Amino acid sequence: MRRAVTDAPFNPAYRYHLADGLHQAGKSDLAKKLLVTILDTPAPFSEKKLAKQLLAELENNFFN
Repeated sequence: MRRAVTDAPFNPAYRYHLADGLHQAGKSDLAKKLLVTILDTPAPFSEKKLAKQLLAELENNFFN
């Protein structure tokens, strides 16, 4: 996923999948930063709802 993001850095779908992988690898802080960045951009992408859900999950886990 890192290579895909490197090759297409402005593709929010690739960045979402990288964030998901980071979260699964235990790097939730990095995943959260990446999710915030992609959700702040106006570009539409099919995984936007999933990105919002993952960010909400990460924020809830942070406060618990």
